[in-house]
Amino acid sequence: MDNSDKKRFGEIMMGMADNFRDQVTTEGLRLRFEILKPYTIGQVEKAAVRILTTRKYTKMPPVAEFIEAIEGAAPTTRQIADQEWGKVVEQIRAVGANGLPLFESRLTGQLIRRRFSWGALCRQTERELTWTRKEFVEAYEAAVACECQRLIEGPAEGKLKRLTEKIGGAS
Repeated sequence: MDNSDKKRFGEIMMGMADNFRDQVTTEGLRLRFEILKPYTIGQVEKAAVRILTTRKYTKMPPVAEFIEAIEGAAPTTRQIADQEWGKVVEQIRAVGANGLPLFESRLTGQLIRRRFSWGALCRQTERELTWTRKEFVEAYEAAVACECQRLIEGPAEGKLKRLTEKIGGAS
């Protein structure tokens, strides 16, 4: 969108606000416009129609909902894990037990090196691969959750203890 789309954008947002019996401030409109600038006014209008015809809540939707309506929902970890398993199977067929598989995903490569034996994977039957797929997807999801947990936890426990042991006391 560019500045020539501002009027139409304002009309769309005012129509949305009217539908949801909500209000839109000038600042809110400006912020929404800036965030949605990478999209065309047509995409924003289609997203608004989609939201108006499917949304069951009674408040004005956040910008993230417009982006999701334009781009589609982000894939779940399970969907990504399934896609990565498909790449593992492609490598099994293309490279075989004597070759070295190459994976774009660092996590997929780590799982194959550390949890699953490449040679054993290559010798599995289609039926066995079906079960291994389930294990791979579960391991992938667990690894992603674990990585998220590490990011949330912050410093390792030992470092945290050293950092906090002098708080409130003599050194």
